[in-house]
Amino acid sequence: MLPFVVVEFLDSRTVAIIPRNWFTGPEEEECYWPPSSTVNVDQYVREGKEPQEDWAKFQVQVLGKAVDYTAARAKLRKAEVTSDLQTDPEPERAKRKRKLKFIDPDSDSEECPEMAAPPPPRRLLIKGLGNQRTATPPPPHLLKEAQTPGRSTPAQTGSSSTPCRPLQPSGIAVRDGMFVRVLTILEEIKDCQKVQGSMIRCLLQQREQNCVVPVLPEGVPFPLKSFTEVDDLELKLCESDFQKNLVSVLGDIGGRSLDECVCRTMAFLMTNDLARQLNLTGRHGKRSFRSLRLFDTLHGSLKQNTILRTVSKKEVETALGKWFTNARDRDGNRALRAQPNLVRRAAQSEVFEAEDSVQAQD
Repeated sequence: MLPFVVVEFLDSRTVAIIPRNWFTGPEEEECYWPPSSTVNVDQYVREGKEPQEDWAKFQVQVLGKAVDYTAARAKLRKAEVTSDLQTDPEPERAKRKRKLKFIDPDSDSEECPEMAAPPPPRRLLIKGLGNQRTATPPPPHLLKEAQTPGRSTPAQTGSSSTPCRPLQPSGIAVRDGMFVRVLTILEEIKDCQKVQGSMIRCLLQQREQNCVVPVLPEGVPFPLKSFTEVDDLELKLCESDFQKNLVSVLGDIGGRSLDECVCRTMAFLMTNDLARQLNLTGRHGKRSFRSLRLFDTLHGSLKQNTILRTVSKKEVETALGKWFTNARDRDGNRALRAQPNLVRRAAQSEVFEAEDSVQAQD
């Protein structure tokens, strides 16, 4: 018994190669066909895979049989000319059939006319399933479509015999799978929104319960004006409750950047006159701010800011260094320091004018 059979699908008027074991019965009037969207049909045909219960069934007519796949391909090409593939056709007696289009995907678009998708087959009952479904037609790489009269086939123009793959219509199974996937994603999004909503409600409740307005500690005159007030504040900062309260007060000052937060907080803590007597390291006869407990309190208050939660002491030291350096220019001191230079330049200008006048008289 020859293993490969060339058949014509009566519903779509297309031809293809199938293994003999794909027939549903000895009458060879109906065959199985695998779902082309999930399997490699060409490989299944070559290997003669056993049909599965979920494969679709089609009404077919046997056109010819072959001993191997290569011979079956030759008979498939021969089906363009005649429907009798058992014997070699005679030119005067051959039963003519509509010419079949054979398209080469490597050829130009002008030489590869557009292939129309085959009409969907009638609804068939698939064995093993309780309801009916529309069976998917055979894939185009094993099919040959009927060509409109007047157009020449690529075989006549000398193109390759490899068929190109046209677009296939979506089957009900594919659409149902996509619909189920979309519904699943929507359900996951809905569940995620429920979890996030409950988390936000819990956080808001905790914030309302723990929301305490910071109160400025009593007995501390801010801004500090002298070293005596600084020493008194250092003694009070030894108490953890006092320090926590002051951290909350300073953290509530806020700012949009590290430099802005440092400037606003230090302006609240001390005056510029006191700031000119301090620096970060204590050099040049000034007092060190980094060795004070107030520095650690300032660092803790800055970390309460949302955008400064990861700020390090090194970054705070850099910002404080710039603030202490510019303390001598605040409160109009920069303009006062510039006046002696203006007076000196005016005196030099008068001297130069006198010298010029003496030289002009000479």
